[in-house]
Amino acid sequence: MHDDEFRDELRNYLQRRDARVRPIHVALPRSTQRSIVRMVAVALVVAVFVAGAIIGGFALRGSRTTSPPGVSDVTPNASASATPGTPAARAGAAIGFDPETGQVVMFGGLGDNGTSGDTWIWNGREWLQLHLSMHPLTRSGASMVFDPKLHGLVLVGGGADEPVSSSQQQDLLATWLWTGTGWRRLNTPHHPAPNGLVGIGALGGPIAYDAATGRVVMVTNETGPHYQACSSETWTFDGIDWILQHPATPLAAPFAALVNEPQSGHVVAVLPPRVALQNVGKLSTSCPAGSPQARALPQSSTWRWTGSNWTEVTMGTEPEGSSLAVASNGTSIGLDPVSGTSMVVTDNNEALWSWNGARWTALPGSGEGPPPRTDSMLSIDARGHVVLFGGINQRAGANDFDTWLWISSRWQKVTGPAPQTATPSPVSFTAPAG
Repeated sequence: MHDDEFRDELRNYLQRRDARVRPIHVALPRSTQRSIVRMVAVALVVAVFVAGAIIGGFALRGSRTTSPPGVSDVTPNASASATPGTPAARAGAAIGFDPETGQVVMFGGLGDNGTSGDTWIWNGREWLQLHLSMHPLTRSGASMVFDPKLHGLVLVGGGADEPVSSSQQQDLLATWLWTGTGWRRLNTPHHPAPNGLVGIGALGGPIAYDAATGRVVMVTNETGPHYQACSSETWTFDGIDWILQHPATPLAAPFAALVNEPQSGHVVAVLPPRVALQNVGKLSTSCPAGSPQARALPQSSTWRWTGSNWTEVTMGTEPEGSSLAVASNGTSIGLDPVSGTSMVVTDNNEALWSWNGARWTALPGSGEGPPPRTDSMLSIDARGHVVLFGGINQRAGANDFDTWLWISSRWQKVTGPAPQTATPSPVSFTAPAG
């Protein structure tokens, strides 16, 4: 067919189409067909390249791109770039270690200009700020822990430093998952708001992973200027929903620390001493004076979660009694990859204590080094070090932005790239089978 014939045929086709007449087949010249095929092929190559770039995200060691099973992803995993730097001074940020990627992730916190919503990665040598298009609402006092079933860090709780809208309140109530490359907001039918209270202070409480049951455990720490809960609430998260537990022996409130116990796979909690609770002046309690729930606790104690109840393990050997910080995001550091023990830190002097399943032991020299502070961020990292960042400097009365590492039984301040040391074999931290 010549070009004139092709144009006439095409014109007739368009006329019949406009008259709603069934179109006839238009036989294109072979040269035109080959051009169209080449154009489609090029377009497919470009589309594959762009899709690969989007899915690839940013290159962080051990990053994951697959969605965990059973997770509703309402916030897509956003690609990001990473910039080396130093996080701004802050306290009360959420921090957690992901053993699958080797990342220590820090989110949010309360700084000099209010709450923040930035995400930082400690890679064992330096801090990297991630520039994410999607992330949780700015907050402080949130908690974060690794869930091996979801292959990511679960973040929940926290509060803003100013009034929030109803949609922002839902963001604060939501559970978030750090996948190794970005944040995913999870759809859970229920939220762990203590005693149903919403919009009052920081939501939630410290969390730890119970490997024996394959659940994340949260214990609320609900106190206020005119209110004291007699018992803490215990919530568990199975990767799909939060469930309020009703143990026969509730954990007394307040409590000081919550950590995973590798010896049993369960979670243990530390309670500080307290006087008997009673209504005095404007202070009200959630239980009658003289009731078992309002009893005095003359000594500190350690309790183990069995999956359905709390049982007392030991009394009087806890880290410096009541000097463990009672903070919304807890004081636990997590598993030490070298010794396989759980660790906590005391308030003000950052002294480290380890739990071997039967008793607490102070780490010699750990109380010397960083200036006294509260609400600092601590985590185990991939090299087996304890990394400490920021907090409220008790001497200066201001937030700090310094980084310290616990290496070879002493604290070392990081002033440049962290020193290289042999990486220990990490302790196995897996979900139960089935």
